[in-house]
Amino acid sequence: MTNKVYISWENYQKDVRSLAKKISDRNITSIIAVTRGGLFPAAILSTELGIRLVDTLCLSSYVHDRQGEMTILKKPEIDLTNTLIIDDLSDTGNTARVIKELFPNSFYCCVYVKPKGAVYPDEFVREYPQDTWIVQPWDVGEDGFLD
Repeated sequence: MTNKVYISWENYQKDVRSLAKKISDRNITSIIAVTRGGLFPAAILSTELGIRLVDTLCLSSYVHDRQGEMTILKKPEIDLTNTLIIDDLSDTGNTARVIKELFPNSFYCCVYVKPKGAVYPDEFVREYPQDTWIVQPWDVGEDGFLD
C-alpha cells in the first residue's frame, strides 16, 4: 500500500448515516453484521433505521494486515428476508464474494469500497483507490497511533 487514509469517528458516523439515508426506503427489518468491521456500522444503522434485530456473520481472513484463507466461524441464525448484511469495507472482494455465495439474494452494503471489491455491495458510501490502506477509527489507539 502506498497511501494511508485515517478515518475519524466523526467522519465514520457521518458516512454510515449517509448510508442509512440511501437505504431508508427499503423494508429492512434486521441487520447482519460481518465481524468484526461490520459491528460498528451495524450499531449506527440499527439506531438510524430503528432496527433492534441484529445478528452476526463471523468470518476470519486477516492476520494482522495480511489477508489469508477465509474461515466461517458463525453463520447468522435469523431469517434473511428484509435483512441488511453490512461490512465496513470491500477491499479485494474476497469477503464480499463469500457473502454473495452464501447468501445470493442478500442485500449487502459496505461503508467503503475499493475498485476490486466495488462490484459486490448493493450500496456503499465512498470509494478509495486500491493502493490505499484505510485506517478505521477503531484501529487507532488513544494516542492517535496504531496499536
